Amino acid sequence: MKTIDFPMKILSAEQIRLADAYTIEHEPVASIDLMERAASACVEWLSANLTRNYSFKMFCGPGNNGGDGLAIGRLLLTSGFEVKIFIARQTDKYSNDFLENENRLRKLFPSAIHDIKSEKDFPDLDSVDCVLDALFGTGLSKPITGLFAKVIAHINASAAEIISIDIPSGLFADQYVNEGSIIEAGHTLSFQLPKLAFMFAENEKYVGE
Repeated sequence: MKTIDFPMKILSAEQIRLADAYTIEHEPVASIDLMERAASACVEWLSANLTRNYSFKMFCGPGNNGGDGLAIGRLLLTSGFEVKIFIARQTDKYSNDFLENENRLRKLFPSAIHDIKSEKDFPDLDSVDCVLDALFGTGLSKPITGLFAKVIAHINASAAEIISIDIPSGLFADQYVNEGSIIEAGHTLSFQLPKLAFMFAENEKYVGE
């Protein structure tokens, strides 16, 4: 049998940002609608690939990765899944698409949203839970510390199934930096193209499948 090798494109975090901007301008499509498209693809994968009925617990950060998470949570709730969404409130600065998706979620499922302002707000996590990590994406520029780091430690210490959205929170997309707190995912649902960080053997424990 003939084997065909296909070239794999690896983009830097800046190139990923520019690719999104190009798509938004030239398709054209609004950034919030591009986010909805990505969220729909994640929900489709979750529905098709999880072999047991989990209780979903989504953890969202303040940027567009958190916006992805809010959109995924809303779509899962709309589809009838059990979902609780936890927003880590270490900052008061949020991306515009995060705020739009938070507004959409609050209009439909306000009781599903829970704020994390300290460790006392951490939910219990066990083997019947599927944690969806949407804390930080490819725009991360410094190691994770503070409340966000404590959230990651809480997730990693649990027996829950862990799935990261786009990239495990704490990894740098295009460089090997193994500092600070990093999510240890069983699966990573990555958008567009694989990230350079996925190619480092040392990161296997974080990326999963």
